[in-house]
Amino acid sequence: MTGVNGAAPFTSPAGNTYKQTGNGSTISGTGSAIEGRRNGAPLIQFDVGFKSFVNAVGFDVVDNDGGGMDLLLTDAFTSLVSTFAFRSTPGSGDTEFFGVVFEPTTFISSLRVSGTDPGGVTTWDNFTTGVGKNVVIDPNKVPEPATMGLLGLSLLGLAATRRRKV
Repeated sequence: MTGVNGAAPFTSPAGNTYKQTGNGSTISGTGSAIEGRRNGAPLIQFDVGFKSFVNAVGFDVVDNDGGGMDLLLTDAFTSLVSTFAFRSTPGSGDTEFFGVVFEPTTFISSLRVSGTDPGGVTTWDNFTTGVGKNVVIDPNKVPEPATMGLLGLSLLGLAATRRRKV
């Protein structure tokens, strides 16, 4: 997300749109990352609208102070929402990687992130999205080329490998 600075809404260089949800928390682009502040809200919450449909989403979370995070991903064709609940290790102070990969026939159009960081400030970095291997693509339903999606998934794999080496 290099080059994005300021309060939401904003669009990343990858074309994804980041918006606050109106629950009282705020997000801002801080160069290569997103900084979220609770501001007294029960959670830091924001929405990400993808430029094109994806079936893999991943990112790093820095300074999660042992809180939890729910990812709500919306199916691009059925509008059904899948919820994934993650919990961080209290007091770890580590950067943690979170990611979800769907079946080759499932595509996601948007993501809602809801984090309960006890300290009230969380940073998300290295947002990566893509389309996985052996994807069944109906050209009448998905407007993006599969090649770009595979490139995105490759970046997701590199980010995960980088986390394991650290």
